[in-house]
Amino acid sequence: GTVNWLEGAKLVHQRMSPISTHYFDDKLLYMIGGRYKVEKEPRTTFAEAEKLIHDIAMLTDYAPQVALVGGWAYDGQDTGYPAEDKVNDSMGGYDALMHLITSGRAFNANVSLNTNYDDAYMDSPKWDPSMIARRPDGALWKSRDWDGDTSYIVGMAKYMREQGPERVDRVVKRYQLRDAILVDAMSWFAIRNDWDPEHPASGYKNLVDGRYKVLEEFRKRGINVLSEQLRYPYLGKLALSVDGISGEVDPFGGESVPLLPAIYRNSAIWGSDGASLYDVPRNLFWNSRPGPWYTNATDRRDIADFYFMTVLPWMKIHDRGIEKYTREGDRSVIGLSGGAEFEVNWMTREYSLALDGVKVANQEGVFCPIDVDRVAFFSRESRSLQAVLPSGWDASKIAGWALFVDHREPVPTKVEANRITITVPAGRPIIVYRDSSIAAQQGSL
Repeated sequence: GTVNWLEGAKLVHQRMSPISTHYFDDKLLYMIGGRYKVEKEPRTTFAEAEKLIHDIAMLTDYAPQVALVGGWAYDGQDTGYPAEDKVNDSMGGYDALMHLITSGRAFNANVSLNTNYDDAYMDSPKWDPSMIARRPDGALWKSRDWDGDTSYIVGMAKYMREQGPERVDRVVKRYQLRDAILVDAMSWFAIRNDWDPEHPASGYKNLVDGRYKVLEEFRKRGINVLSEQLRYPYLGKLALSVDGISGEVDPFGGESVPLLPAIYRNSAIWGSDGASLYDVPRNLFWNSRPGPWYTNATDRRDIADFYFMTVLPWMKIHDRGIEKYTREGDRSVIGLSGGAEFEVNWMTREYSLALDGVKVANQEGVFCPIDVDRVAFFSRESRSLQAVLPSGWDASKIAGWALFVDHREPVPTKVEANRITITVPAGRPIIVYRDSSIAAQQGSL
């Protein structure tokens, strides 16, 4: 048969390491912007973060969340490291943070932390120049200013011999962390040398004895590390990067093809740049699920848009292999395993996603099953949407509810020719349940 780039991609795909955990597969993952030292007030206090998590739960019908709090230590984001014992008072202090971490469970949210192992600061109580990497001239490796403080680069191999593992143990116990933590820069710089004459380390040694050791120490305690950029050395070791790579127009005039998602979709989950947060066809084509930053001021309608328009459809196809790909003019079609298909017109931005021959999303909105008991409806504009009545559902028993941050409202549903029809207000999530008892149970969460 025809041999093309896709045949080669399939071959390479088979050689890739499998993803290290499926914990993140079904989660709405985001970062919470807390305190920044250069600002007078925190962007989000711990009490406001609890309200944010509550609102997201209400608008997503209690979808599982991973909420990663930034700026929580010392004077704010990127201060105090490598110490992590002091919680920022302007955000609420230690007790308020622990209340947030505990209360998140009631909203189906795992509240964890955004930290950093690459950077250290001279004013930290844990400052130790012997743990700082050296430049070729022997000087301490100074990085740059982060929100008001100058950071120095940690020599990861020597740091993870003793001090690093002790730090991992302390933070997991002190903050009662579970399942996930974001370690900034862990994957951004996969290779960094250390010219310390007492403890020289190549980039490879720092990777294996340093960065991999961070992942291993957290994993021993049941914590999956996620980080920033998708980097090859982390495949099979780091399941998720909140940023990543998506294709652009070829400057040499070639055709953009989904090579990266074809090869890596079973090895990692990656995001994309912030500009594509609401660009659904781009995210679905490149298999990216961005990791957004939210604050107390974030419009809750934007969060609902991101979850229903991008995250929910992405969850249905992200680990399905690419079996076919065609492009004719501006139209691209990806055929996925299990009978799924994604089609996009890059000129008009029209797109559609079908599962087993049934369309579940397009540029008009989402009409997609969440699970065996729920179908989600969402549109950026007020309109009527239709979804195929799932197999085994009794049309006389279904119940529709509109979701708000503080309540739920019943909405009329109509079933004709085996299709559910819902009139969806702009930006308002609506969930149709298999029957009213399931709707009542979900509403009492």
